[in-house]
Order: sequence, then structure tokens, then C-alpha cells
Amino acid sequence: MTILIRCFVAAITIAAVSENSWLAGTDALAGLLPLALVASSDRQWTKRFGARLANFACFVLPCLTLVDTTVFQWTGSHLWSPLVGRAVTDLRAGLFSYASANVMRGIGVLVAKIALYVSVAWALGRIGSRWQISVTPIATCTAIAWIAVLGHHGNIPKPEWAATTTKQVTNDTAQSFQSMVLRRDADQRMMSVSSLDESGSDHENRPDILIVIAESFRHELITPEGTPNLWKLANEGIWCRNHFSGGNATNHGIFSIVSGLEAIWYSRPVRYSPPLNRLFHRSGYEIGFFAGHDDWRVFRMDGFISDEHYDEFSAEPPDGLSSDRQATMRAIEYLRPSDEPTRKPRLAILYLYATHATFNSYPDDQKFQPAADDRFTIPYPPSAADEVWNRYRNAAVTADRFIGAALGDDDTARNRIFVFTGDHGESFLEDGTIGHGTKLSPQQNMTPAIIRIPGGSHRVIDSPTMHADILPTLLAAAGIELTVQNRPVLDGIDLASASEDTLAQRFFVTRNYFDDQVAIIHDRDPMQNEIEVSLDEFTIKGNTDHLQSWIDARFKPSQSRQPK
Repeated sequence: MTILIRCFVAAITIAAVSENSWLAGTDALAGLLPLALVASSDRQWTKRFGARLANFACFVLPCLTLVDTTVFQWTGSHLWSPLVGRAVTDLRAGLFSYASANVMRGIGVLVAKIALYVSVAWALGRIGSRWQISVTPIATCTAIAWIAVLGHHGNIPKPEWAATTTKQVTNDTAQSFQSMVLRRDADQRMMSVSSLDESGSDHENRPDILIVIAESFRHELITPEGTPNLWKLANEGIWCRNHFSGGNATNHGIFSIVSGLEAIWYSRPVRYSPPLNRLFHRSGYEIGFFAGHDDWRVFRMDGFISDEHYDEFSAEPPDGLSSDRQATMRAIEYLRPSDEPTRKPRLAILYLYATHATFNSYPDDQKFQPAADDRFTIPYPPSAADEVWNRYRNAAVTADRFIGAALGDDDTARNRIFVFTGDHGESFLEDGTIGHGTKLSPQQNMTPAIIRIPGGSHRVIDSPTMHADILPTLLAAAGIELTVQNRPVLDGIDLASASEDTLAQRFFVTRNYFDDQVAIIHDRDPMQNEIEVSLDEFTIKGNTDHLQSWIDARFKPSQSRQPK
């Protein structure tokens, strides 16, 4: 009787925490009750073996289900998925650095649930040990559970997309793809040494440039009441309202900004020699990077974010909002005008961290209520999502405060080229996950982009744009011209001069963090055209919708795609 009670307690627990309660509960009973039958055998050794195995399963399976449910709520992936496997192996050092008090509270809640289950199951089992029950009811329950499971599984429809997600392009296309990738590798190397046209350029008259990258920034955050500085800029410059990051994590997002390339090139040699730095250095610019965070090496971004690539590099360990404040002040000082005749034009990248979980803000900036306080757990339940969202919006208010300080309001500041964007987005359970880097979705892969060019006109772009467009737009605004041999070197285009038809007709991709999945973006299509692209293995797998159009746009010669 002890084992039978524990089987039912385990099944009820699994059903309670699973998305499909009926299916999960009957699955658990169908698996556990046969062990109870074995434990009820008349043979002594079979009875002992069955009892031990049944008790072990009754305690372990629900505990694993509790852990798996928490992981799935957070990442959208199960414990046995490749995503979780990579997270706990390749990226464990980086994940430990994000073990904030909020995450530890979430782990504490999980441990408490496991302890409660074990205590209840043990206590009920001890109570049930005083009762006697025959094998017949156990066998009956087992048969009912198996019939229910078989009947339920037989009615589950197969997803229509399952047959297309493993389709691979033809061998001829794959071989051609490899040659195109290698050719573009060579073009990118040549661009760094010989394809910059500096004839007739006056370095001293080129404008300073400020690029602000805010962590995990959603486009909904740009509002007149929440982010007035960004709202004002959005209504003065180029406002990209349907903008995609290179991917749903910082490494791919910033890579696309500094390379002008889609993030599928992240594993190629160009990652260690970012075009933005090379081209602007050769055009007479000094370049600075300022951030209140220092985990670039941990997350393998030191190939393009390190003191090797910048004339001034400041990346301090995170210390709450004071880190963002210090980074902002250093960027302001770096761009401060000087009467020295030897001062070169400068480009500064300012990276703000306030809008990353745990979403910190100053007390005076906490406009949106009710908001979660510092004690909220990660992962959080759906019932807390609205309050966490308000906390996130308040963090954006503080980020906007820093942006306003960096912008300034004098003539010198207004003569700078200014860019604002996020490194990626953030999910608040809209796509079934919390955070970013786990799933291709508008919430994780989209972020706003605003570009203000001195003397430029206001423009709202509702066609899809991408991070790779930022570099060619900056090159054109600074008067830096690339000379190429009738084929693309950068993936992006100059947004200031691109026509609406050009923007609406093109194809590009945004990628996932943990694997080679990308979504092909075209006009207003939803993010449903997913494929796998590996430039290391020169392979493309997946649904072929828009695939050939993207390959043609990305790898075949086209003079019109170059920045002007």
C-alpha cells in the first residue's frame, strides 16, 4: 500500500506542474504502477527489487519533473534538450556570473517545492504502510492508466511542419554555397586593406559619432512618458520601427553592429577584425568603448570587444547603476570638444546595462506601477509578469536618463551622428520563455533603432531593418565610401538613401543564440521561415521558403546593395 500511495502522489505532482496535466498524470501512472505490481509479488527477491525501484522512481521522477518544468518555463526547452546541455557545459562560467539574488530566490523556491513533495510522499507512504491491499486493485489501476495513455497518444495530431524542417538543399547548391562563403571571406579581408576610398576626404571635418547600445531593449519602451529623450530623437532622425538584431543574444547583436554583417558570420575570421573599427580607423577616427560590464571574454566577444580594437577602452565590473553612470561620464568626456589641432574625429560606443534583468532603476524613475520589487524571483510565474514588465519599463526610464546626459544639448552635440539601439530584445513569457537567447521570436530578436544624422531629415521606416544596416549607414553619413568589385561586402544597406521598395523587397536573417537556427525576414512576414545555417560546415537545412531568394540577395553580385 505504501508504494501504491507514493505512485499516486508522484503522478498527481507530475500532473500538477505539467502543461498537459491529464497526459502527464496518466503517463506517470502508466510508468509507476507496473513497479507497484512487481513490488506486490509473492517472491521475496522480486518484491524487494520492485519496492526499491518503485520508491526510487516515485521520489526521483516528480523531482526531475519539477526541475524540468522550471527550466522549460524559463527557456522553452526541456532538461534533455541540446540548449540546456550546452548551457551547463560550454557556458557554465558565464551563467554563474548571472546567478543574481533573484535567480537564487527562484532556485530556493524550486528546492522548497522538491522538499515539500518528498516530505508529503514519505509521510503518506508511512501512513499507508499500516493498510493492507491486494494485487488486484493495483493491476486494475495499471490497466486503466495504460488504456488512457494509449488512447490519448493515438489522438495527438502530428504537426504539419515536422516533415519540412529536416529538408536539405541539393548537393549542387551546398557546393556553390561553400564557394560563395569562401569568396566573401576573401572580400572581407580585402576590404580591410584595399577597398577604402579616401581620396579627397577631409578627416578634420568629419563628425563625431555616438553609438548607444542598451541591453535587452524592446521597441515598446520608446514612449513620450517613459523615454522622452529617445522619443524626441525618434521623431527627429531615422526611426526603424520593425528592426531586428543580428540575434537574440548580446554577442550576435553587437557583432552585427560592428561588422555590418548578419550574425551567421560570427564564427568566421571577420569576427576577430571588426570592419567598423578597421574602416573608421583608416578614415582618421579614434574609437572608444565604454561599458559598465566586463564579461566580454566569458561570452566569447573579446574578438571584437577588447582594448586591442579601441584607442580607449573602459569596461568595469558591474556595480548596479553606478557602472552605467561611470560609463556614460567617460563617453561624454571622450567626445568632449578640444581646441587641440591634433584632435581627430571620434567614435564612441556606450553600452548600458540597466535594462538587463534584474532591471534596476533610480527611485525617482519608478513611474510605472505596480512594479515588482527587488525580491522578485527568476524565473517568475505568469501572475507576476505584468509587475516585472513595469519594473523593466522603469529601468528604461533610468537608461533614458543616461542617454539624455550623453546626448547633451549644445551645438557640438547636435552636430554628432547619433545611433541608439538594443543588443537584442527580451521575452516576458509572450513566447513561452523568460529572458533572451533561447528562442527565435519577435520579443527576443527585435529591438528599436534610431539614427540621427546632422542635417538629415526625419524618416519612419516600417519595413524590416537589421543591425547590419547600421554600419553602412554610418559610413555614408561620415562620407566614407567603399569601393567594391560588383558584389556585396557588407550585408546591410544605407538606411538614409534606401528606397521603400528596396527595403520591402529584401531578405535577411536573424539568428538564435544556442544553435544555428535562423529566421528569414522578408517584408511583413512573421518569423516562421526558420532554417539552419552553418558557415563552418557550409550547410543549409530547413524549409526552403524564401531560402533561394535570401542566398541570391546575400551571396550573388549586386552593385545596388552597396552603401553609397
